[in-house]
Amino acid sequence: VAELVYLKDAKKLEREEEKRRKGKKGKYEIRFLAKNGEVKTFIVSSTPLYKDNQFIGSLSVNLDITERKKAEERIIESESLYRAITEYSPNGIFIVQGGKFVFANSKFLNIVGRDGKSISDIDYSMLIHPEDREEILKIFSRAKKMEEVSTPEFRLLAGDKIRWGVINGAMIDYKGESAFLGVLTDITEIKEIHEKEKKFIERVSHYFFNPICIAKGYIHLAKERISSEEDVIMLEKAKLAIERVENVVKNIVREGEIHE
Repeated sequence: VAELVYLKDAKKLEREEEKRRKGKKGKYEIRFLAKNGEVKTFIVSSTPLYKDNQFIGSLSVNLDITERKKAEERIIESESLYRAITEYSPNGIFIVQGGKFVFANSKFLNIVGRDGKSISDIDYSMLIHPEDREEILKIFSRAKKMEEVSTPEFRLLAGDKIRWGVINGAMIDYKGESAFLGVLTDITEIKEIHEKEKKFIERVSHYFFNPICIAKGYIHLAKERISSEEDVIMLEKAKLAIERVENVVKNIVREGEIHE
């Protein structure tokens, strides 16, 4: 047997044989080298044999588990790859089964302001803002028909903060049962930028467009009250200058560029 054992397991076999000599039974995994060069894995159940109180060898039952070990290794490799992909993803990735979170990557936990323990204890719907909850849950229910789903922008309850996100997902088989796999994209910063742009436009309208409109109105009234053609021409030039400023401000607001 020793000459058939895989070289890296030779010491292990020696230790097991020593246990048999001491009268101990054993059950262990060991690898053997087949004639074709393939490494095979066995579970060995071994019992010491004695004759006239002298150790004469071992009785062993060998079970070939090579294919099972290969399957286990493939699962481990795929799980390792999956973990690497999810942990380095810029998006939040989660799995919901029976209304509970059974998996959430670190990005998802960071977005919703939770840790792994607390996220597994809550119903997933409790992370959705009450005003958005009904609409989003209706969309999720469509996924039960094996449809891919995408949500509109909605609010998330992230501790004492509110964040904005969109989710894309579908039903999958997870550990033998149906589950929802979702990818959460955090758009909070984008929403905040849009809100700042909106407020900027409102301020520009107040501080620039309103005075410009008032100035144009006064020019119009002045033109109606004067009779001098020269004064009318001057007022018209003033109006054109104001309109040029107005066009520049409009282009700054709409395009972010300074031009007429």
